[in-house]
Amino acid sequence: MNNMNTGIPVDENDYLLGRARRGEELPFSQSPGIRVTEVDGNPDIEGITQLIFSNGTVTDNKNGSASISNSGGGGGGSIWPLTAIDNSGFAWRNQGGATVTTTASDAVCIVAPTSGGDNLRIREKNLPSAPYVITFAFVPLMPNANFYAIGMCLVESGSGEIVTLEYDQSSTLRATNWNSVTSYNASPYQQQYIGQTGMTFVQIEDDGANRIYRVSNDGECFLTVRSVANTDFCTPDKYGFFVNANNGSLGAIGAFYSLTVA
Repeated sequence: MNNMNTGIPVDENDYLLGRARRGEELPFSQSPGIRVTEVDGNPDIEGITQLIFSNGTVTDNKNGSASISNSGGGGGGSIWPLTAIDNSGFAWRNQGGATVTTTASDAVCIVAPTSGGDNLRIREKNLPSAPYVITFAFVPLMPNANFYAIGMCLVESGSGEIVTLEYDQSSTLRATNWNSVTSYNASPYQQQYIGQTGMTFVQIEDDGANRIYRVSNDGECFLTVRSVANTDFCTPDKYGFFVNANNGSLGAIGAFYSLTVA
């Protein structure tokens, strides 16, 4: 037998309603069956005016409607831990014909045009003092052709030298040194990872002595791939995110969904 308001078996429904009255979070696998309904002008479920789910709340407005709020970032309700990027705090380095927009789901998208050589289209801002941990999450869109790179970077503005943690067109994760936005130096670390077409998290930490590079698929479990002195190759004073489209036929897009600085 099911409860007419929820579609959940009576015993289970009573249990969930009891949890809701106590303000407890309802498990997502069970909560979709509960909805706010209006009965005799009193819009609630058996006296409950707010339901708390794992990804947000539904609040009875007492006027026949309900308000839904998501606790997830970067579009809300995401399975990833996302914190939307405030693009207004960043400035261009080597914009050229690139554009940047913020979407309705809070992705900051850099669209890089075709180019006959390397051109890192960077959005950057001042680097905090060490120690710090900077994490970006992004979805890359680039052809499987030479040469592309999308990721995060640290910049030494005086010399123009740059270090990056990036994915290229072959799903190869690279820690790369750049002499400038148009001059490649070397990739001291590079390793191909399978399936890097969805959300990707890249992270650089400076613990006061070392620069530590990490990568993750879920934003929670990180793999350390490189650790060097924090002055290796350059002494950065800026950080940011970028797209490089070194291809005369096709551009590329980096959709950056999250940034945390700790």
